[in-house]
Amino acid sequence: MSGKGVATALSASDIFLWPAINEAYGMAILEAQAAGWPVIAGNSGGVGQIIRDGKTGILTKEGNIKDFTNAIELLLADSNRCLAMGEAAKLTAEKDHSLEQAAKTPEAILIESKKGKRR
Repeated sequence: MSGKGVATALSASDIFLWPAINEAYGMAILEAQAAGWPVIAGNSGGVGQIIRDGKTGILTKEGNIKDFTNAIELLLADSNRCLAMGEAAKLTAEKDHSLEQAAKTPEAILIESKKGKRR
């Protein structure tokens, strides 16, 4: 799906569901959060580094279908909470997961590495 297709699909959604297990770091999750949608996902791999449980989405026990469906029901029943989490997700994506922010990490590592070689 093209970037425009992803944006169209996300704009027609209220919640982003990510049932994957052992996801290293989900770019699709970041795209959904940048679009302003709360994410429900299993807490495995790098997913817990992206989603702020209870703030930008809901992390469930990995592979636990009951937890996952309960989280879906919770957000579907509370549109205000869903909207608030979506807004928090968008702000967090802009602040913590932008391209500019992503570039700072390797830059900091390289600077520290270079300092270490001078000693």
